Amino acid sequence: MNISNKIKFFIINLITCYPLAANSLAINPQSISLKPGTTQIFSATGSTEKLHWLSANGKLNILGTSAEYTAPQEAGTYSIAVADSNSVAVAEIEVYKNVVLAIEILGGNQILALGAKQSLLLQAWLSDQSQRDYTQAAVWKSSDASIVEVNNGVITGHLVGKATISATLEDKTAQIEVEVKDTQSVGLAVQPSPLYINTNNKQQLKIFKILKTGELKAQDSAACNFTSNNKLLKINKASIEALSQGYSIIECVCDNLHASVPVFISSALALEAFPIQFNLGIGTSKAFNISGGSPPYIVTAETGRITGNGENWHYHAARSTGNDIINVIDQAATEISLSVTITKGLTLSPQAVNLLANSQAEFNVSGGIAPYRWQISSGQLDNSTYTAPEATGIYEINVSDQTGQVKRAIINVGNKLIATPNEFILNPNEEKRFYIIGGKAPYKISTTAGTYQQENDIYYYQAPSVDGNYSINITDSEARNTEIKVTVQSKLLVTPHELFLKLGQKATLNISGGYGKYKVTAKTGDVSETAYQAANTAGRDIITISDQAGTVEQVEVLVSINGFYSSPGESYILPGKKVKLRALGGTPPYSWSVKGEGDLSKNEGERVTFTAPKVAGNYTVVVKDNSGETTESRVVVYQGELQFTPESLILAAGKQADLQALLGVADYTWSAKFGKLSNTEGKIVNYTAPSSKTEDIIRLEDATGTVKNLRVFISNQTSIPCIYAGSDCKLDDNEMNKALNDFFQRQGWISRTELFVITEMFLGENK
Repeated sequence: MNISNKIKFFIINLITCYPLAANSLAINPQSISLKPGTTQIFSATGSTEKLHWLSANGKLNILGTSAEYTAPQEAGTYSIAVADSNSVAVAEIEVYKNVVLAIEILGGNQILALGAKQSLLLQAWLSDQSQRDYTQAAVWKSSDASIVEVNNGVITGHLVGKATISATLEDKTAQIEVEVKDTQSVGLAVQPSPLYINTNNKQQLKIFKILKTGELKAQDSAACNFTSNNKLLKINKASIEALSQGYSIIECVCDNLHASVPVFISSALALEAFPIQFNLGIGTSKAFNISGGSPPYIVTAETGRITGNGENWHYHAARSTGNDIINVIDQAATEISLSVTITKGLTLSPQAVNLLANSQAEFNVSGGIAPYRWQISSGQLDNSTYTAPEATGIYEINVSDQTGQVKRAIINVGNKLIATPNEFILNPNEEKRFYIIGGKAPYKISTTAGTYQQENDIYYYQAPSVDGNYSINITDSEARNTEIKVTVQSKLLVTPHELFLKLGQKATLNISGGYGKYKVTAKTGDVSETAYQAANTAGRDIITISDQAGTVEQVEVLVSINGFYSSPGESYILPGKKVKLRALGGTPPYSWSVKGEGDLSKNEGERVTFTAPKVAGNYTVVVKDNSGETTESRVVVYQGELQFTPESLILAAGKQADLQALLGVADYTWSAKFGKLSNTEGKIVNYTAPSSKTEDIIRLEDATGTVKNLRVFISNQTSIPCIYAGSDCKLDDNEMNKALNDFFQRQGWISRTELFVITEMFLGENK
């Protein structure tokens, strides 16, 4: 007799022995599922009589109106009954063992970084409606262990690619697809690019992955694919052999990263550089070009520092005067030299000084190109003698020469401990100087990263090689503290630096490094983030990339109908100056001509020199290839270097002034660090001074890329003359008298320079 029948037999006996009344006896719970060996309390309600409990299987511990039931080890369906003299209540019990119903590898398909490890989790759904981790109990397999290896649920990415990971538990199998990506790389760089090569010469390309930090990581070219759009080249992996003259494009693909390399094949030309001799000041830089020979070039200097690639290079002078030699060697071991004379640039001394209120200090300026122009934020300047104001604080003296060089001195009135500048934004390993003023020496200096060294009263800080936010902490002997905030950013890197495209052709930019978000704009083409599409008209375009720190990189784009280019496509030079032009692509030989004025060094060949006329204007140089196709270079001759007016600006907070661009080459672009501009383009803009700053910087850039900055001093004085308050007015006698009185009473808003400007304006308006 089975369990259920035994219970039924028991119930029949109860009914026989005890006549049943209305059924009020109840058992709770009436049904339940239990695992083998687990316990459950059953309670009886609705009766005041003595109760009788019975269970044929399992252990029953009677507790009066309740009973503790322990399930047997065998799975099955069982019952438990309770009765009094009138009623019987029965509960049904299902005893079961857990069964795996389904399994799943949590997370779905995975993206795994190259070389990274990641733990997977196998989750099982059981027949008791619970979920359990069976990762260690499962059998794991990979469809391709060379791409993704799996060990007890831990996957490791070995090669870029895809593999299927499976887990088996009992008779159930789950699987996911894992894709290994090189997530540390944001782009591909090929050097040299563009490639300039002579016929019958060979060139080995170097492949680099561009990391998120902006660094370049060498890539094995054997893992890359190379193709060309025509038969002018022979490609063997990364080895390029030029077969005949013309223009070609090499496409390089490595691990789903792509780069295009323009190739210009020409006849052999002599190695040359321009200019071959130049003068510059201490610590300044100068651009120079290298062409001909067999690129790429090896460029070194004896004392200065060299940066650049391709044809475009920069020389950075050392911090001492003297002569330097730049040596250029091409791949054919041909060598040329450039001579550099380093002179003393604009200097202002001292660059930092502590003063008492109303005390004086002498400042000396030398170098640069005189005459010099002085500006002070407060106090009094008489010739080179500065008198500090009465109020304690930090003040500035700025001096500029006729080339736009600016030097600044810091005046600390009140002996407060300060460090200047109070913030650095640097490239990795870049070095900058700082000063410590006030407080009481000796100073204790520490850095959270990077190093510093001291030369007399000047300190030099070198940034660490890793991006991040750091600080330079200074404490004087009286425990006063100050700090310089340091932000280290990778150098803004954009490749390629030059594009040669046909009408409407698309290209991709690789941008990395820099600080914060990128802003990418183009003059004629369409650009969205890193995707660029050339306009449907031939000509020159400029793609400008800037980061949040104001660093700017530009990519020149030459757009052609037929792959025939003249480089540079657009030039900006002064009257009588020269520019070198080069024909690229098309079908040699070439012939040259000029629309309008200007002289060419010759009228045939790949390279010519154009000498601008003495009159400013727009000029066109036309080059024709052997098939009759033509392309043009635009030469803009402008009258003078970019300037703007006024040259000096002091405004009351919230007031306005009109600014006007002079000379240079339109179009003009304006920006202000804190204040507001009526617009960002145009010859004349209206500027509104901020209300919470003591100074501002206005930046003007023309079409040649020349930049001029205007420092604006913002006064909290409300009674300054209307010219500086920004309102429309004419200086009258009262205004002029006020300026004179305030100057001699040493009011903070007006210095000797400002008085000179006001006097000139007053005399001009009252002739």
